Amino acid sequence: MLSLMMKSESDDPYNDQHDDPDKKSSDHMEKRRIANSNERRRMQNINAGFESLRAQLSLSEGQKYSKASILQHAAQHLEDIQKELSVYQQQVKVYETAKLSCTCGSFNNQADNQESKVSEKVGDIIIIQ
Repeated sequence: MLSLMMKSESDDPYNDQHDDPDKKSSDHMEKRRIANSNERRRMQNINAGFESLRAQLSLSEGQKYSKASILQHAAQHLEDIQKELSVYQQQVKVYETAKLSCTCGSFNNQADNQESKVSEKVGDIIIIQ
């Protein structure tokens, strides 16, 4: 003879009908506490990053700046630096072009402000002392 055993609903781990409401509430509160703690830490990290960025931009400490304002100042600062870099790169090109085309026979040595003399010229290469 085959005997069938029926499981009660309370034995079913997927049945939430008979869970203790206080336990569910306690679990939910613990999850919320952890989530709130994580969010608080995330916001503290973001705020610390904005404070660091504000300090790098040399914005006055006495004045309050919104996060959007700090980002706008940072974007403007980066744009200014890119323009300055472009100017310096152009100056380097001009200097290199002038240096390559110089056939005057001597160069001004900036290290010791003494004029160097050409000791030998081989083709387009000038050897200086």
